[in-house]
Parts: sequence; C-alpha cells; structure tokens
Amino acid sequence: MSTQAVMRALRKNKTLRYGVPMLVLIVGGSFGLREFSQIRYDAVKIKIDPELEKKLKMNKVSLESEYEVNGNDYQCRRKLFTLNSMVLGQLTM
Repeated sequence: MSTQAVMRALRKNKTLRYGVPMLVLIVGGSFGLREFSQIRYDAVKIKIDPELEKKLKMNKVSLESEYEVNGNDYQCRRKLFTLNSMVLGQLTM
C-alpha cells in the first residue's frame, strides 16, 4: 500500500476521526479538573499573617453596628453615595 492509501484510510476511519479527540478531551479534562479543584484545598492551607488576623477579628461588623435604632425605625449610619443620591443631590443644589 502506498502512503496516500494509508492516509485516505485513516481519514475515513470514524473512530480515529471522532473517537480519539473525544477520549483526549475526557482524559485531559479530568486532569484539568483535578488541578482546579486542588487549588481550593491549597488555599485553605495558607496561613494568614497574625497581625492581619488580629485586625480582621477586631473589625466585626453586625447589623446593629451598621444601623441606629430610633423606635421602630432603622436608619443607616453610613452615608452611601449611590447614583441616585448623586443625581438627586445635583438636582437640589
């Protein structure tokens, strides 16, 4: 058989044309997923700097600390600048 005849036979073979790429995707995908899922477990093992950990523990935020209670009415203590407040502020100025 000549080289051209072998190449023609390989091109017509549906297993090589569709099956091999499918198997490569399945096996390659499993290796890729393993690497990405390992990142999650590696991130848990990373230790935080003790000074940063202290700062994070000191800055506890709760609903009570963010809102003042006036009777049954809650008012936000922070002044949040949203698009609406900026537009309304510009209209009233």
